[in-house]
Amino acid sequence: LKRLVVKLRSRGTVFKKKRQEITELKAEYGVLQRTEEILKQRHETVQQKLQTVEAEKGISGYSDTQEELERVSAIKSELDEKKGRTLDDMSEMVTIPWGLG
Repeated sequence: LKRLVVKLRSRGTVFKKKRQEITELKAEYGVLQRTEEILKQRHETVQQKLQTVEAEKGISGYSDTQEELERVSAIKSELDEKKGRTLDDMSEMVTIPWGLG
């Protein structure tokens, strides 16, 4: 009976710690959600200001075009890397059987 009581007490302590951790994580999650919301609002404000400045300078859409170029460049880099790996694989398959290559 004593062992059972000790076991239950230790489980109770573990349960309380875990429940406290969950409470802390929920609070942190709430803070992070609010932070994300604030950052999204700030980003939108900055984007609007950027579009206004671009329109004033006569270069409307410059930042959008720049983002698109960066995206295309990233895709091209991935494709070039895949192509390089494919060429390496093909080179390994095409070996001279007499050991000359």
